Amino acid sequence: WLAIGNTAFQDLAFNWIAHVYKIRKERESAIAALDSTFLARLVGEGVPALDQTAPALTNDVRSSVSGFRKYGSIKADLVLKFLWRSRSVLLSDVDVVWLRDPTPMLSALAQADVFSSTDCLAVKADDNRTAHQKVGALRCAYAPGNAHGHAAFNTGVLAFRNTARAMAVAAAWRARLLSPEASKWLDDQLALNELVWSGMRSGVERSVRAASPNGTVILVEVEPQKPIYRPPGDGQSAAVASWKTGWEDLVRESSQMKLTPRQKRRSAADLEGEIVVEMRSEIEIESEIETVDAVGRQRRPRSFAFAPLAARHFCAGHVY
Repeated sequence: WLAIGNTAFQDLAFNWIAHVYKIRKERESAIAALDSTFLARLVGEGVPALDQTAPALTNDVRSSVSGFRKYGSIKADLVLKFLWRSRSVLLSDVDVVWLRDPTPMLSALAQADVFSSTDCLAVKADDNRTAHQKVGALRCAYAPGNAHGHAAFNTGVLAFRNTARAMAVAAAWRARLLSPEASKWLDDQLALNELVWSGMRSGVERSVRAASPNGTVILVEVEPQKPIYRPPGDGQSAAVASWKTGWEDLVRESSQMKLTPRQKRRSAADLEGEIVVEMRSEIEIESEIETVDAVGRQRRPRSFAFAPLAARHFCAGHVY
């Protein structure tokens, strides 16, 4: 359970913490701090904290193009740090209010590599994703069979399962936000949307394809075996380029991370972004090495399984 905050949003961050503690998830949670003042307060309050301090990210980053992109890339990089350690990740904004544990719902979507809340307001349409309508409801057109309509995904709540395909998504997301066009308005939400849009409609007549029997998990083919039609614009070409760049980044990083278990233990306390690192078992460390080796050996994935989370619970990603 992760969230990222700074001094400007510390009140929301402590509200997030209070609700996470209320549902007894405090031992599985942490807040990443973007500035030293907020970090010091977290440490002073005894809250599990990650040091992700970065220049110029103390204030409201939404008013800065470069700042907001930097913030987004930190989110993606933080996800990758945990995936490298063979840990699945539930990442939410600090304005999310957790009223209950979503684990049972996420477990029911076992086929998915990546999960996201949405901006879908048509709850009844979202509840029935087996209707196979050609035109999806506004902002909800991600059901199997939808060939037309807008789909809007919200990064307020994201989950990444510990899979190579989820790592590829997080790496592509980071690469897109770090791409050279630094002056272009591109936040973490648009970057993720572009990635999903790039391969979401690879079925018959450019429709969405199911990856689960009830349609709650769909297939996103970023690099399909056969060429598919991609509408002009909307960042599709940039998303595909970032998919390739992101995987190249992972392969390079894996070559730098092939350490022995003893080296892993000795270097654990020095890993960037961590304040306290508990001594971990040999099994956990060996699992990390297997993750590193798997990325180094594996070909770049062409697709991933994606679960838009139920609008009834996760619309706009703010309350569950």
